[in-house]
Amino acid sequence: MTQQQGAEAILHDAFSSEPAGNRPERSREVRVRKDFSEADQALHLAVSLGTMLLVNGAEINRVEDSMRRVLAAYGAIEPEVFTISSCIIVSVLQEGGQATTRLKRITSRSTDMEKFARLNALSRRLVREKPPYEEAIAALNEILKTPAYPPFVSVFGFFIAAGMFTMLFGGAWRDGLFSGFCALTAWFVVFVAMRLQLHPFLRNIVVSGLSAFLAGAFHHVFPDAKMDLIIIGTFMLQVPGVLMTNGVRDILSGDYIAGFLSLMEAGMVAIAMAIGAAFGLSLVGYL
Repeated sequence: MTQQQGAEAILHDAFSSEPAGNRPERSREVRVRKDFSEADQALHLAVSLGTMLLVNGAEINRVEDSMRRVLAAYGAIEPEVFTISSCIIVSVLQEGGQATTRLKRITSRSTDMEKFARLNALSRRLVREKPPYEEAIAALNEILKTPAYPPFVSVFGFFIAAGMFTMLFGGAWRDGLFSGFCALTAWFVVFVAMRLQLHPFLRNIVVSGLSAFLAGAFHHVFPDAKMDLIIIGTFMLQVPGVLMTNGVRDILSGDYIAGFLSLMEAGMVAIAMAIGAAFGLSLVGYL
């Protein structure tokens, strides 16, 4: 993994509950399957599009609707799509009445709004224009190659976001600086933890524990520093907001299984944060 690829992974997956390691959905180029029949090519295109939508932050309802519309546009008979956060299942009827089913396992997810927006626009274009299969796959691969943010951008983003959250909740500028320093330390710890392929639950415990410990240490040195706001500012970077929002949205759309799975995943992140905070504060004598 290059430095830039590592920064991209940190920016999108720093506090994800998905396992670290190889992430094929985001790094593997979609192959053109010339040996497939037209029906199988349409199925391959739809599954590839749905996979990229899901791993870049799309909600379940959007993924299923996009795949269903693309399959219908390319002539698939009775396309049926079932998606949860870790799996996509698609079934279509062949000319002879025999059903063809494709299952795709999702091993990682992230939040990349630029790729998400481009994929959403591409799905509409596929339905509207029905470009040839090879052209559609080329468009998918072009989106897949969207450059990542350089490392300094993610570092700067961590620092500014944590500091601004602290001041937003009532902290002084010095509290914001302390929170930004905690966030920079968290960035480095996440980088090392992902290189070591540490389990995400443990990674969240370590990061939140270190953040709470540093906030307590700052409070020892500067008694007027607002330790609680420093911790809140840093912890806001860990809150799985997109995951919770998509979970609620899926439930409201009737996708109860997918919605509750997303909320459970967000709950595991919250539990890890609580454990880490308790451990970090106990080390500095505040618990």
